[in-house]
Amino acid sequence: MASAAPAAPPAVWADTVPAHRQWFWLPSRVSTFCLVEWQKLRHDRTELLTRAIQPVLWLVIFGKTFSHIHAISTPNGVPYLDYLTPGVLAQSTLFVAVFYGIQVIWERDAGVLSKLMVTPTPRSALVLGKGFAASVRAAAQVIVVIVVALLIGVHLKLAPWRIVGSMAAVALGAAFFACLSVTVAGLVLSRER
Repeated sequence: MASAAPAAPPAVWADTVPAHRQWFWLPSRVSTFCLVEWQKLRHDRTELLTRAIQPVLWLVIFGKTFSHIHAISTPNGVPYLDYLTPGVLAQSTLFVAVFYGIQVIWERDAGVLSKLMVTPTPRSALVLGKGFAASVRAAAQVIVVIVVALLIGVHLKLAPWRIVGSMAAVALGAAFFACLSVTVAGLVLSRER
């Protein structure tokens, strides 16, 4: 019995696509990876809730406690909760971003990443797509922190341009740290590292 002839390779491979055409593909591939991350979030909405627990705990428990005992002095007599709120926002954004690197390691261990790497998609699209998805999740953290801060009495100046500016700063920071985290995850060989 003769064996079947091997299947012909696909007509378009990532290595044979000219560089000028790859730049046209990049935005669509990035948006595809970002859409996949958003669909994961849509199917598991509890993740937003669980990620909101940490900033709520920091603001409500630690912030309220330290502001009542006056153990930590703040510059210019700013109330401690007002001083703590931007730090909690930055910390929760950093945690959202760092978990994208851990997610890439899990995907590599599960074999999902190897399947993505054989597609004719630039590797940078995977990194940027995860970065943009992290910025959306971080923007959700901004909303949670602002709502909790208002409920516990933090003095905020709610000008629309300030809220948009804080969302933009958090989104850019989350995208940067997510891209950095994914890049580091691509370089390490084991989950422990």
